Amino acid sequence: MFNVDIWMEVAGWAGSALVVLAYAMLSMNKWKSSDIIYQLMNFIGSTLLIVFTLYKRAFPPATVNTIWAVIALFSLVQLVSNQRKKTMQK
Repeated sequence: MFNVDIWMEVAGWAGSALVVLAYAMLSMNKWKSSDIIYQLMNFIGSTLLIVFTLYKRAFPPATVNTIWAVIALFSLVQLVSNQRKKTMQK
């Protein structure tokens, strides 16, 4: 049986876990902000939080998470582009 409320809660908790874990790894110097995994976890986590907060009609956190996701996506595009340029120069 498909219960939307349960799946939205799962999305909210998973998104929260991803964003907090990414921040923890950065704060403990395990990752750098230039690591793709860091930006990817931020993007996926904030996207899940956007879904959850919109479902709950909580627009201020949806806005913050949308900005967070855009920043992470921009960073991901930059990182991948830079990696491709380095690969092509070799």
